[in-house]
Amino acid sequence: MSEKLPISANQILSAGIPLRQPESEPAERPLNAWPVEKKDIAIPMSSEDVDRLLLGRLRMRDKGALRELVDQYGSALTGAAYLYLGDRDAAEDMAQECLIAVWYGARKAKTGTKLQSWLYGILFNQCRKYRRSLWRRLRRQEVAGAMLRQNEEDRGSQEQSESLREALGRLDETLRAVIILRFERGMSVLQTADALGVPEGTVKSRTHAAVRQLRKLLGTKP
Repeated sequence: MSEKLPISANQILSAGIPLRQPESEPAERPLNAWPVEKKDIAIPMSSEDVDRLLLGRLRMRDKGALRELVDQYGSALTGAAYLYLGDRDAAEDMAQECLIAVWYGARKAKTGTKLQSWLYGILFNQCRKYRRSLWRRLRRQEVAGAMLRQNEEDRGSQEQSESLREALGRLDETLRAVIILRFERGMSVLQTADALGVPEGTVKSRTHAAVRQLRKLLGTKP
């Protein structure tokens, strides 16, 4: 957390302390001799520029940057993990662990690291570890069944999304990750490739295969 200065420019001005007074002023000045006030022009930054600055502050252990990271990505990470795992409590845990890992690992991040891709790469690695440990005790169909029972109070408006979650749960992990990043998160092929650590061509082929399987699963009525 950055330290506050003991005194601000506003305090100086309100105290009536002049910053500098000229010894004398000419009686008159030509119009073109008066100083022109320069106003700052706000130049909008791209999301990648914002992320790069945020990652730099995380490297400096700026706790304010950690809060901004949580505000900016916390909900999105939780949503992506929920689609991957089908368990809301586990999704919240995975998102929190991801943010903690970024906080402690920011100093070790390579130059040129893209924050968004790095975040989702960490998240899905943690989700895979969690899934492997869960599969020792539960079968995939039991997880899908629990996922379907979570939102029975409003079945009418959520039947389609529940069917999609069930279908996602039946996909191979590699295909599921591509679908979540490309379509639910809206990431590009390049960004998805960076997050998963695979070539762009692999992302395209996995996307095609995943969409084909989803169409088949969603078109089959139990």
